[in-house]
Amino acid sequence: MKNCKHCNEPLTGSRNGLSCKTCKNGLDRYGLNKLQQKHLLESQNNACAICEQDVKLHVGNNFSGVIDHNHETGKVRGVLCGHCNVALGKLESNGKLDKFIENVSGYLTL
Repeated sequence: MKNCKHCNEPLTGSRNGLSCKTCKNGLDRYGLNKLQQKHLLESQNNACAICEQDVKLHVGNNFSGVIDHNHETGKVRGVLCGHCNVALGKLESNGKLDKFIENVSGYLTL
């Protein structure tokens, strides 16, 4: 059996390439293989870059850690928990992030 050339995990199924699914998707989307994604998370102390909750990558549920990136530039920003990723995505897509922060700041002083 062949192993992934990036993370050395066994290639399963009918994978004819040299990369596992996780490495191939990560490289295609963010330019990061599985090991590089894990190193990025470790550089954040295995926590979400926003809420600082513990995060794990590649665990297969909807709210595991995700690689966050700027949709305009493609630049990777860090790893977020699923909740922060969804919230940030909604705010960014509406173009209202600055207004939201301003409103929250005012609201919390009440």
